[in-house]
Order: sequence, then structure tokens, then C-alpha cells
Amino acid sequence: MNAPETGKQTLTKLPASNYYCETHYQNEIEAVFRKTWLNICREDDLPNPGDFITYDLHDVGAPIIIARGKDQKLRAFYNMCTHRGNVVEMAKKGNRKGFKCNFHGWTFDLEGQLVALPEQQYFPQVDCAEEHLVTVHCDTWGGFVYINLCEGEPEWTLAEFHEPLTESMGELMGDRKWYRTHGYQATVNCNWKLPYDALIEFYHFAALHPKTVGGGLSLKGFMPTIFSDSPGSVGFFESYYAPETATESPTPIQELTTTIGNFGLYVQSKAPKALGDTSAINQFDRPDWGTTTYAFIPNVCIMPVGLNGLALQRAWPIGPDKCTFEILFYSMEPQPPSDFVKLFCQRAAQYNNRDIASEDFSTLERIQRNLKRAPVKSFHFGMEEAVNHALQEQIQRHIDRHLARAAQT
Repeated sequence: MNAPETGKQTLTKLPASNYYCETHYQNEIEAVFRKTWLNICREDDLPNPGDFITYDLHDVGAPIIIARGKDQKLRAFYNMCTHRGNVVEMAKKGNRKGFKCNFHGWTFDLEGQLVALPEQQYFPQVDCAEEHLVTVHCDTWGGFVYINLCEGEPEWTLAEFHEPLTESMGELMGDRKWYRTHGYQATVNCNWKLPYDALIEFYHFAALHPKTVGGGLSLKGFMPTIFSDSPGSVGFFESYYAPETATESPTPIQELTTTIGNFGLYVQSKAPKALGDTSAINQFDRPDWGTTTYAFIPNVCIMPVGLNGLALQRAWPIGPDKCTFEILFYSMEPQPPSDFVKLFCQRAAQYNNRDIASEDFSTLERIQRNLKRAPVKSFHFGMEEAVNHALQEQIQRHIDRHLARAAQT
């Protein structure tokens, strides 16, 4: 792995058609989403044998089940009966001894094996011991559960996929107990890359979010770091508190949350540090560090925020001009909050994050409507948007590799 690229970079224009072209979209699905590792949930979401979740992959593939077996092992399967294709589990999550299709009653255990076949005498060709739900590659990193939909062996292990961040970020996310505080999911009428783009640059904060967040943070002096040789880690950038550049003053509520709590998105928190050693995320060891934003192929942004917070965002394609977007927030504070002060600070952050997302989504849908008319043929990316540019380049490398292999077969 070569050293990461930092500082000034040569940024070429990129085709605007990447956000609406049907051919490019299908290439992204086949070459990127169906060939690389996909972030689905936390290991903590499935603590006990029999615990499961189901997950809709939308245009990426058939829905899946992730379940913890009696042997404590996590396994992933397509949520699809091998009889005639119905889902075998309707619930979003729960605890089961197995999964029963409600169409004809075929039942599979937690390891995916067929254990009950009504009127089995009429299926002489079916050997229950050999009949299984279709398995999906499953592994964990940093406390998160990932799947890979490729039919053969993945080209990279999950650890290889996230180099050079495998160890440092894996320890930050996996060695600490993170509690989910809140989250949002929305269907947005835009290409999946548009909300992802908005997450991996803060250049737009001052213009789009002047009252919700833009007055408190600045990126001056810190250019993004790009991992051009990594298959899955795109790059990162750090932000720091720069109140001297603020265009708005914090509201009384915003000021209060940073005085009594340890979450400061507007001005730096005055509460004691909770993260302890922040060397994995505060790469430049700045006392005014605020956030570090990491981008990963294909659709995940992970952002340690403030002193004890972590945000994760995923964008799932539904079509060239439609996606589902998820934002999940975690804290090292046990949940639910143990006192009113913690609850107050958490709710203030929750409602503010909702407002930020609303400002983003309405803007992104307007962009998508403009793209359909196609008068602008290419997009500019500035140096503060180098992670956005690198994401597009890395997606294209995966597509080129996929098409080259297909041409040889």
C-alpha cells in the first residue's frame, strides 16, 4: 500500500451523467455493490443465539437475513425459500429457532438447513440434509456486520478491503461499547451518490446549513487524505472548531448543550473528554478537533463526532434517480439516558440532525430534477471535495475491472 495522498491534487471534471445514466447505474450495481463488502448492522444488534434481522437491499439484490446460530456464529442468507421463492421471514428483527415460509410451510434452521418439509413424500427429489437457504458471505469489522454478494470467493477479505484503516478504525469502533441513540431513514428522489456526496464534504455547510451547523465548523487548512490504492477505503478529512469564521451565533439551546453535555456540533464542548485516546481519528492531534469523516466503498460514511459520538450513513440505490438513505447515531453513553441533562442534550442533537437532513434532501432532489434536463455535462470538484472525486474514481476502477473481466469470458 502506497502512502496516502494529501494536500493539493489534480482534480478533473467528472461526467454529470454518472448521476442519471442507466448504463452507468447498472455497472455500479454489478461491479461495485454486488462485488464488494456491504455494511448492514452492528454485532450488538444480534447478541443472543436465535437473534436475527432482515434487510432490504433494494436494487442491489434480494432481501437478506442475518442470524446468530446456536454456536454463536453470525450467518447471512437470502430471505428466499428454495421451494418457490417466497420470503421465509417477514419480521424486521426478533428471535427465532428457525425460519418458516408462510406459503407452504418449508422451515429452515438458524444454520439455513431445511428441517421441515410438509408432505415430504411428494418431493422424492429433495434431500432435507442437502437443502439450504442460499448463503451470503458474512464477516465483521469494527463491531459492524458486513456481507458480500459475490457468488465465488470475495476478491478481498474484509480486512484487506478496509486497509489502511483496518486496525486503527477497527479498534475505535470495535473495542468500545457503542449504544444506538436514534436514526432516520428516508426515500429520496435522487441518485444514491448525491446524498453520499453531501456527507463527505463540508464545503456546503456555510451556504446550506448556516443556522443548523455551518456557523460552528470550518475546514480551513485541512485538505482531505486519499487512499488511492485501497479497494474499499476512499479517504477522510477532519474538521475543527473555528468560531472566528462563524457566520451565525449559536442559539441558547445550542450553547447549553455544549456547556452541560459532551456533544458540541456548534461550538466545542466544555464537558470532560469521553473518548480518551483520539489518535485514531484526530490525525493531526489538534485540541480544537471536531469530527473526522471517513468514506468507504460503496455507500458508507462513518463519522466520529465530538467527544463520544459516532454517526454512520448508508445510501442504497433504488433506481438511477431514487435511493433510500439511512443515518444512524451512536454514543458511548448507555441508553436510555440516565438523567434529564443527558436526555436533553441527546434530543437537541436528534432534532438538529433531522433539520440538517431535511435541508440536504430538498436540495438534492432539485439537483436530480435539473440533471434530467442535462444542460450541464460535467461537474467541478474543489480540493475540499477531493474525497468526492476519489469516490467516483474508485467506483470507475471497479467498473473497469469488472468490464475487462467480462470481455475475457
